[in-house]
Amino acid sequence: MLSINFKIHIFVVVFFISFLTQQTIAAQETENKTLENLLFEKEKILNPEDAFIMEGRLEKNKLILTWVIKENCYLYKNKFFIFNKDSKKYLDFALPNSNTITDEFFGEVEVFYNFVETFINIDLLGTSITVSYQGCNAQGYCYSPIQKNIEIKNNKIKKINKI
Repeated sequence: MLSINFKIHIFVVVFFISFLTQQTIAAQETENKTLENLLFEKEKILNPEDAFIMEGRLEKNKLILTWVIKENCYLYKNKFFIFNKDSKKYLDFALPNSNTITDEFFGEVEVFYNFVETFINIDLLGTSITVSYQGCNAQGYCYSPIQKNIEIKNNKIKKINKI
């Protein structure tokens, strides 16, 4: 049998260890956010929502997707994907002519500057699709792939959410 004093001692040690661990994790998260904020401020790097402004609209049985791409930023042509969540299939779509650049990470690639637009026939859509795209800026900062969910109801876009 363990004495009551030993049990209390074990409880206090476990409590302090868990308390210290929680503070360390919280401090790390705060430190990471601070470092991320400093990176974006120091290099004047736009956040992805400002660098690549995506909009969608339904028009004449088509979902039209557009991206306004800020100055000194670009989107990779081969990083666009549209996934129909209902049918669980990637959808085919066409993109306009692009520019060829030599990227330090991917080599020779096709990219879009300023603006890009594509469309999908509404017959291919379900009630929810996911749109993915990725780009970089001229300073060499590449953004993580961006995913947005588009919900469609009664032939109207109900909402567009970042995933």
